[in-house]
Amino acid sequence: MEPPSNRLLEDYEPFVYMSTLPSATGPYDSIRLEGLKRYNRGLFILDIRHMPEGCGTWPAFWLTDEANWPVNGEIDILEGVNTQTNAKMALHTTRECVMDDVPLGTRTGAWDTAVGVPKKNGELDMTLRDANDCFVYNPHQWLNQGCVTVSDNDSSIGTGLNDNGGGVYVLEWDPINHFMKGWVFTPHASLPPNLRDVLHSVRGSNNNNNIRSSYGQVVQPEPDQWGLPYAYYPIGDGTNCPATHFRNMHIIFNLALCGSVAGNRFFLDCPALHKKYGSCESYLASNPEDAISEFYWKIRGVYVFEREWEKAWV
Repeated sequence: MEPPSNRLLEDYEPFVYMSTLPSATGPYDSIRLEGLKRYNRGLFILDIRHMPEGCGTWPAFWLTDEANWPVNGEIDILEGVNTQTNAKMALHTTRECVMDDVPLGTRTGAWDTAVGVPKKNGELDMTLRDANDCFVYNPHQWLNQGCVTVSDNDSSIGTGLNDNGGGVYVLEWDPINHFMKGWVFTPHASLPPNLRDVLHSVRGSNNNNNIRSSYGQVVQPEPDQWGLPYAYYPIGDGTNCPATHFRNMHIIFNLALCGSVAGNRFFLDCPALHKKYGSCESYLASNPEDAISEFYWKIRGVYVFEREWEKAWV
């Protein structure tokens, strides 16, 4: 049956919806969804219509191996904090993974910065530095800051993204060709033609079933046709970050509330609420229904491709 003409087609699409409600142990619980399959490379595509936004939120879509963290590393594909508006991609590792050799002209984003980091003597280091060392305990960066690239699109997470109807995030993790790349496309109309065709072919153009429609087979991703990524990380032979820093990872979706990042930044990102409530936790305990209504993921799909013989995506 055709959907009514006055309804959005998205109303008839399948989604994964994740949100949070008050619990017996507190006003709201954080939520987490984990994949079982382990990866050592791949092309990871996330298509969302809405991500959690607002003061007190810390949502993320990422890869890691918790049992061997940070030895096997962490890759943050999408991470939002409070009211921030620019997408960030971050890597977290043990020592000797420094991104001081990124070739010119390979990305559109820029490094996050670190300044005001406490020294061992209690003084603050006011030297402004690029956050390009992935080592989680680098003494000149914030604890577990890692190497962080910030998108040049200031509507690529949070409210701006949701107002655009969501977007698509991509990680290309290719240790054979010695790089990781990160893209964000929002609104969906900005998708490059090849990526648009890939998404249509894996789920079918008819949203009421799983057929592949006129495509017949999955369209092969061609990342070289998608324009410059906003994030580029050299890894492997000939770089300053061995590819062995990233191994045996699985996919994680989560929505943390307050916590070590959103909670600690609450006074900075949400000054009026901090003045009124004193802390992120007190704010959420007040049950701010208008804000909490935006504390949800609406996920259209996650698609993973791996190279066959390191030549073509399958």
